[in-house]
Amino acid sequence: VRLSNTGGTQQAWQVRLRYADNVTGVVNIWIDSYPSQPVANVDQGVFVFSGSASLAPGETITVKFHMDASGEDITPSECSVNGRTCT
Repeated sequence: VRLSNTGGTQQAWQVRLRYADNVTGVVNIWIDSYPSQPVANVDQGVFVFSGSASLAPGETITVKFHMDASGEDITPSECSVNGRTCT
């Protein structure tokens, strides 16, 4: 998931992903070459990835994750960042 802060102030961030029942957990989550790594939790069947540091104005990061799943289709059925639908 690629995140960009296009605003003029620091922004906290949270990515929420809902998957089918065949996705059962998070194996790993990371941001390459970034000093502060995200935290993963599950909230009522939704995987929640939160930044441990805010994004600076103009900053872009890519949050990467490895999920534990069975089957072929592991596309999330819902995705949002800070409450806004992913594009």
